[in-house]
Amino acid sequence: METCSDLGKIDYRCVDCETGDYIGTVTEDALYDASFKSCAGKYREALRLCASAYGRDRSTIGIKWEYWIKGTKYFSHYPDRCNY
Repeated sequence: METCSDLGKIDYRCVDCETGDYIGTVTEDALYDASFKSCAGKYREALRLCASAYGRDRSTIGIKWEYWIKGTKYFSHYPDRCNY
């Protein structure tokens, strides 16, 4: 992979912020976010999808993601309180 558009989609892992338990996965288009210099520009949409898909309140779940570009692994989580 060379760019965000080459990624196509990113898998976002949905987690319970209180327990850290894995809930499930949702997939969103990769989108460059200049403010964070990240391909995970749709993370807020992914968080909404996690809440909707798994019947959870949005305030109790978080998401994690990772991807590779040019041999470098990029990863993060949102929100910060959910940083298992």
